[in-house]
Amino acid sequence: DLVCICPSLRTGPAAARSPGCPPAAGYSVMGPAAARAFCLWGLLVLQGGEVAAATAPPAVAPLQCNVSLDSPAEERWLPVLRHFDPVFLRAAVARVIDESVPKWVHEVIRPIAAELESFMPQPFAGEILGLCEALGVSLGDGVLLNLAYEYTA
Repeated sequence: DLVCICPSLRTGPAAARSPGCPPAAGYSVMGPAAARAFCLWGLLVLQGGEVAAATAPPAVAPLQCNVSLDSPAEERWLPVLRHFDPVFLRAAVARVIDESVPKWVHEVIRPIAAELESFMPQPFAGEILGLCEALGVSLGDGVLLNLAYEYTA
């Protein structure tokens, strides 16, 4: 099993944990938008769950990554991506899009994605752009992946 525990934005001393967020010293509540974005990219990793489960030793410790909200949005998720094969993640992105997004939507979104920052606020636009650049996928595919997650959530 693969578990990723990430620090996140604390909104105050009384902030409650998000559901499914394990209690850990030094970790705080992840904002809802950041949690959705993390879960979306986590779904990509889980797409190959059968392969990962078959090849992982049974006593593997959970993966722990530090996603610092103090880092620039474009670089924030790089520590997580370094743990995974970019070729596998690109294939997973393509699979999720092919299975959940009609082809005509894909053709419409690609040119619109070039204007990402005009319709998507920061830090979301920067995070998507950074993930796309790191994985070598088009910005249109990154936006579609985000929309596919929003549609299925």
